[in-house]
Amino acid sequence: MSPDQAAREINEGFASVAAALGDSKAVAPFFRFPGLLRTTSVEHYLAAHAIMTWSADLDADDWRKIGAAEVLHRALTRLEAKGRGVILLHDIQPATAHMLPALLKELKKRHYRVVQVVPTGVERPKTLPVAASDGTKPALQGWPRIAKVRAGPDTAH
Repeated sequence: MSPDQAAREINEGFASVAAALGDSKAVAPFFRFPGLLRTTSVEHYLAAHAIMTWSADLDADDWRKIGAAEVLHRALTRLEAKGRGVILLHDIQPATAHMLPALLKELKKRHYRVVQVVPTGVERPKTLPVAASDGTKPALQGWPRIAKVRAGPDTAH
């Protein structure tokens, strides 16, 4: 897809969410690349519009034709192997909806934390620059990048 087409689709997606919510200010400036297929041009477009990109550390294959028990098993097995991370789940999948209460109970039992990420303040959060360690060109290796966030009174934990 061309960068212009990607920008149109991104803008239409945000407009659709704003229309559904009835308030454009209620839309969080967060974006996950469909299929986790990111491109430098789209990443720069999002950064220029103060939209933070998200990825996942692991998925539970809930988009495949597997049952809730298997989705739960894969999520927990992969999380335990990594020790922590962002789990990609799809809320439109029946297996995900069925296994979610068990997953949340098991995460609590294993002392994991579930967090909600929200933009703080009235301004949109600033995005991190995408640069190599020498500052010469965008760094695509090691993505997703980990940001150190300063805790403050508006910060969600």
